[in-house]
Amino acid sequence: MSFTKGKGESDFAAMLDTISNGMKATEIPILYFYAKKGLVNQREAVEYAKGNFKNATYLYLGKGKHFLTESHPKQMSQKFNEWFETL
Repeated sequence: MSFTKGKGESDFAAMLDTISNGMKATEIPILYFYAKKGLVNQREAVEYAKGNFKNATYLYLGKGKHFLTESHPKQMSQKFNEWFETL
């Protein structure tokens, strides 16, 4: 797998596109956590998800670092359990 910086085609970009297309098409419920200063889930990505991923619940965690599970472990587990109970 090749990783290139900037815009353009790369294996990584193709992988993200495949994941995005799958998330758009799935009927499986999605729990989408995001935070301010997210690495992958920056504002534009969250806006795209909200406009394209059906059957999704979005939870803003506040400020976050690279791995949200390290920044917000208790909050994420509590919110996941609450969401899961609604399924």
